[in-house]
Amino acid sequence: MGMLKNKKSLLCITIVLAMLFCYIPTAFGASTISSWAEKEVSEAIDLGLIPSDMQADYTKNITRAEFCRLTVVLLEKIYETTIEDILSQRGLTPDRAVFTDTQDPYILAANELGIVFGDGKGIFNPYGEIKRGEAAAMLMRTASLTGEYHALPHVFDDAAWFPAWAKEPVYTAYAYGIMVGDKMNRFHPVSFYTRQETYVTILRLYNTIKNGAREQESLYPMSVKNEEGIYLWGYINQNGTFAIEPKYAYASEWNGQYGIVSLPDEPDAHLVIDRDENHVIEVDELRELLSERSAEKTPPHFFGNTLYVGGYEKVLFSLPDGKWLTGDFKGGGARSFNDGIIRAIDGFSKRCYYLDRNGKTITSDEEWFWLGGDFYKGVAIVSKVAQSGETKYLLCSTDGEKKTIITDSEKYIIMDSEKYILPYEMVGDLMVVTRPRRMDESNNYLPDQNGVIRVDGKVILPPEYETLSLTPGKQILARKNSEEPYNLFDEIGKKIYEFDPSFDGKLLFDSIGHYMFRSEDTTLIVLSNTGAVTANIVIPQDASFCFINGLVQVIEIDGVCKYYTITGGNSFHTE
Repeated sequence: MGMLKNKKSLLCITIVLAMLFCYIPTAFGASTISSWAEKEVSEAIDLGLIPSDMQADYTKNITRAEFCRLTVVLLEKIYETTIEDILSQRGLTPDRAVFTDTQDPYILAANELGIVFGDGKGIFNPYGEIKRGEAAAMLMRTASLTGEYHALPHVFDDAAWFPAWAKEPVYTAYAYGIMVGDKMNRFHPVSFYTRQETYVTILRLYNTIKNGAREQESLYPMSVKNEEGIYLWGYINQNGTFAIEPKYAYASEWNGQYGIVSLPDEPDAHLVIDRDENHVIEVDELRELLSERSAEKTPPHFFGNTLYVGGYEKVLFSLPDGKWLTGDFKGGGARSFNDGIIRAIDGFSKRCYYLDRNGKTITSDEEWFWLGGDFYKGVAIVSKVAQSGETKYLLCSTDGEKKTIITDSEKYIIMDSEKYILPYEMVGDLMVVTRPRRMDESNNYLPDQNGVIRVDGKVILPPEYETLSLTPGKQILARKNSEEPYNLFDEIGKKIYEFDPSFDGKLLFDSIGHYMFRSEDTTLIVLSNTGAVTANIVIPQDASFCFINGLVQVIEIDGVCKYYTITGGNSFHTE
């Protein structure tokens, strides 16, 4: 069960190649393997990582029992011995009484090693199918038996779908190139995992353990003082090493493929660069195509892989396509990027439409909307005006399904016999509503009172809040009046955090599940979306801060850059 030795490699590879020409077309062809998986599955078979009786039905979902078997075979190949020896060397003995629905030796071994678990009541469910988040957890538990594997968060576009327990193993599997998601920066943690996907990732895990193979890492902007005492910016990787040397006056967040920078002699002339520092786009050339009102020099930024150029006429430019996404917005443009979807407004028609991260329209021109909310977990509230003048509010999904939820013919929404006015704020299936304006005894208008309702008619928060907004994480930030503190509510209306009276209502979200705000001028508080405080970070009063690829970035006024984890640990800092 040993690995190939150098002197034998050439002969073995020659034999393997000859065999491949003979059996792949019939074996794979009969088993409906996908073309993208053929090469890596072939290599996994050659290395003995896939038992012969599992070399079929490649597109079928993998079961829990099959996954356990593959992890055990992997460990035997890594250590070049039997699973019995591996367990014995660790002083472990499988517990045959731990499960009532299986005595499979592979399952019992994997359970003893901490790779898999049951339901705590004696049930393992060996024929149950595995989802991608579960696969990541099992793969990284297997990896942890061979060494330490750590990774910083990666901001997937479908981060809202991640169970809390899956986040760390998914980030680690991504960083080491074991599971990387799709080309749209989505991981799909709740999708089922197929045999061919499992075989490919088992091979990648094997190569990672044996050879230290890694996927390209996330990059982070970092400043360094040069000999003249000037801070210049470049990009470091997750090891803190500069992947792009510091030579720029400005460096934006890295979006996975591109960064936005400017040179010291032209700090307002922004460039889009790739990892090889090729000038993909010179932003001034884009600005010249706009009216003078749009020619302000504020740095552009990314909505996914789509470049957003600010100004009066906010415009979008698709980097993959090299095309403008629309014409003159007339004060419209991109508004937000949530759940991997860009929400934009056409300034002429005052209609809303949606694009994916690469600038591709996901709703047709005929389906542009009078009002549109942000997508969350694949759904958003939108509205259309019918020919009769009646407004229809729809629940729109990314797969094209649209369901009428409210019909409004009098500018009011009537729920629970109460009239509400709907403002322009909607996330997922929640919408902010306002009571019609009222007067006091002196005929002075009283402050607006806002609340939140759900599309099924349930009142999440009654309309009694003077200040209220929905977060991109589909939670609610609200206070009743200026004399009372802000509170954070979850999507069912439960209060999960009460802010200090000094909180000014400015709350940043990292698109993963954390918020950040300044408290008492010199403290940053990082807050989980469960309401738990994860970090208190002391910063200078004049420092700026933001989330960058799952980390907290703090820039001091003199140019010093520091990064912290969401738990407050030091990560990177300017030397």
